[in-house]
Amino acid sequence: MEYVFEKIHVPHQHSFISREIQLAERLPKIHSHNNYELNYIVSGAGRRIVGDHISSFERNDLVLLGPELPHSWEILESQKNIAPSCITTHFYENIISSDFFNIPELEAVVDLLKRAQRGICFKGSRIRKIRTKLERLVKLDGLESYIELLTILNDLLK
Repeated sequence: MEYVFEKIHVPHQHSFISREIQLAERLPKIHSHNNYELNYIVSGAGRRIVGDHISSFERNDLVLLGPELPHSWEILESQKNIAPSCITTHFYENIISSDFFNIPELEAVVDLLKRAQRGICFKGSRIRKIRTKLERLVKLDGLESYIELLTILNDLLK
């Protein structure tokens, strides 16, 4: 499997980018980038590689990855007439060193992001609520999108 270091383009006027993307059904590349990545599987199933861990994934899978962590999703199953896809949110690796995150109310979020250095897989009933917020996040812009990202990070703490 090929390894690639990717440069994720986050526009200058934004601190993160969130979008729904199609997952390729070809042999995936293991890649890393300098961004945190929150990845929610909308449809499809297969094998996930994160760092030195290999596991399966399926619809409603939600993971948070730290910067420079090698990862890949290999599609092994998809629903008929539904392309495998995910909602991916990338945000800058320096977000936790910014002055905004250096406040007591965000200490738990900073700790969560530090723990994401090896990847965190989320489970449970909270995924449905977070999925709805991620779907909304893709459509939002400006301050509303940043506030929604903060509420998602807060939900990940519960």
